[in-house]
Amino acid sequence: MNITKINSWIKEREHEVILVSLCLIAISFSLLNPLWYSEAPASEASLFAIFGKMWSTGEVLYQDMIDYATPGIYLINLLGYSIGGYLGIAFIETIVLVFGVISVDLAMRVFKLSPLSRFCSISIVISLLGLRYYYGNMTEDYTVYLAMISSYPFALLFSGRKYNFSLAVITSLIFAITLTICPGNISYMLAWYTMLFLFYSANGRLIDSFKLLGTLLTCIAIVLSLFAYYFYSKGEWDLLNKVYFYSLSKYFYGEYTANSSVLQGMVGFFRTGYFIVLIGFLIVFYRKDNLLLCDESQASNNKLWFTVYLSLGAIFTIFTNSVSGHFYDHYDQLFLPFMFIPFAFLMHRYLHVKQDIHVSFLTIIFLLVYLVSERAIFGEWIHHEQAVSTVYLHCFVNLLMATIVCLTLIFIRKRVGRYHHSHNFFLALSICISIMLAFYAIYLGPRIGEPRDELAKSIVNTIVDNTEKTERIWVALTNDASSAQYYVWTDRLPATAFLITEEEYSLDTPVKIVNGLNFFKPKFLIIPQNSKLKNHKYDESDDSVVNSFFTNQEKLLLSYIKEKYVQIIPDLFVLRTSYKDLNTTAIERYKEYLHNIANEEKMAEIEAIEKSEKVEDSSNSTSSEDLTKNDEQSNVIIDSSVVTEEASGVIDILNMEHHNESQVNGNEAKSENNLENQSKSQDSEVMQSVSNDLNNSQSENVPHIKIEEK
Repeated sequence: MNITKINSWIKEREHEVILVSLCLIAISFSLLNPLWYSEAPASEASLFAIFGKMWSTGEVLYQDMIDYATPGIYLINLLGYSIGGYLGIAFIETIVLVFGVISVDLAMRVFKLSPLSRFCSISIVISLLGLRYYYGNMTEDYTVYLAMISSYPFALLFSGRKYNFSLAVITSLIFAITLTICPGNISYMLAWYTMLFLFYSANGRLIDSFKLLGTLLTCIAIVLSLFAYYFYSKGEWDLLNKVYFYSLSKYFYGEYTANSSVLQGMVGFFRTGYFIVLIGFLIVFYRKDNLLLCDESQASNNKLWFTVYLSLGAIFTIFTNSVSGHFYDHYDQLFLPFMFIPFAFLMHRYLHVKQDIHVSFLTIIFLLVYLVSERAIFGEWIHHEQAVSTVYLHCFVNLLMATIVCLTLIFIRKRVGRYHHSHNFFLALSICISIMLAFYAIYLGPRIGEPRDELAKSIVNTIVDNTEKTERIWVALTNDASSAQYYVWTDRLPATAFLITEEEYSLDTPVKIVNGLNFFKPKFLIIPQNSKLKNHKYDESDDSVVNSFFTNQEKLLLSYIKEKYVQIIPDLFVLRTSYKDLNTTAIERYKEYLHNIANEEKMAEIEAIEKSEKVEDSSNSTSSEDLTKNDEQSNVIIDSSVVTEEASGVIDILNMEHHNESQVNGNEAKSENNLENQSKSQDSEVMQSVSNDLNNSQSENVPHIKIEEK
């Protein structure tokens, strides 16, 4: 085939070729999602996925499944799971990302940026998102994708210099959806809306400003009304109160804003390298010959307002990241949508404008070295929260390395002479690097969602070998929610409405967990090493330590687990009545693995578990028939009918009858939630302690929970 004809064909269809290439790159990076391979994403993504599954089976959010997040992210997972299970969730995310890439490319066309500059900008930012920040937090991921989708209509509203109803409706709906995903993640669209409102007002279009504002408020009201209607139809005002409490109240009460810090909010501004792009962009942007983003008659006006947009974006994002008092690295993602156009602008000036070639080139190289240095110097990406001083130290070292590289390049250029570059060579190099990164993402995808170690594999295989898909398990999640992966790995649903055991916003969570465990009687519990429950080691010999470390509600949960479950390997507990019939093939494989690698510490831990169970079995004369009989005779009723005014309608015991209505065949519509006790003699002191403590809790604004013993 004639190479010349191919080059001519590509040049004529350069826009389309670039766009198709970008879509393929987006799809390849979407394959990082472990759900494509029936594996489990890390952090909260597995929790959102399992809630999407539960919602699709008819269970009601904030009633039968409770988490402290707004409902938008669960709705996305509901739609995805309804389409095709976990694969459907991954498919929805891929489609949203591809639409985001298309929209960003179209927005850059509005600003007359060349195809190659658009390709490089989108490829680099998507690579940064996928390889650095994509590890399992869905809320920020979808925030970035939706911000990308909104960029094209925002660009048209800015370049058109007047209100357009269709474009305003699109951006308003995206804003409302983002608001329901996470109220703190609206900084990108808020920056655009604020700038456009001021822009229209300053240019004599005050009516257009209020039209834009009115459209936004109307769309937000419609979206929120639809959610309110759904929840009201499922549980009337009681459920609406729960929706407010579990999804929004943490933004106004508790310790959510107690540790706010601007230094923490600025971490993402530096860690993403956005400050480098912003400085280089502004230097080149305000040169006299720059008419790239606007026509000559409106040059200074448009430059001013685009700068206002970027400045507001930085301020709003720093503020929203400062509020929570945390600086998890997925918060950095909120800065990424602001990088597309400035970075593409720098690429365009480097490729097409000689007088800007040096500033643009150095800014681009500085950014790339700065980002790569973190991985090259400090090893693996660190996703957990670090000390602020450590983060800024890393940024300083990366900054120093980038400075050294750029100074070296400047020295080489002066020695060599005039710098030349080839457009075709740069195009070929960019495409090759993008393809390599895409294949690397495809390589990583199936591996990042696998069970993290042999213990996790043994736990998953043991549960799968000994339960049916319709049976339930329970995992004692901590606030990082990372262990929610077990629900996806095993494809089993939770046995309680509450999954996280250590949230400070609900005062009687352990009691509600016990209700669920007592109703479903899950065969297996998983209590990870980092759980507060596991750290206790179930040793109540020192009462003073127990009383200071646990609330009485937590002691109630500990007592229930201790009496009903037996630990078989680290982190995994099985129902005592199912212990003898257990298929231990996976456990034996795990022991063999430990023996092969000579892990004496783990072997000693397993031997201690087995020894303690043998001792307990020899001293416990109660047979499984006696346990069943005692279960029928000894019950604890937890009555939440009496609550303080402050907690009324917000913190109450879950209505387990409604929650499990579809699970009980032939029973009456309402059934009591009974908390089983194996031994009355052992439990009487704990129950009395819990009762006394909770009956005195009214003066402390804690829900008054009445505990009786039949």
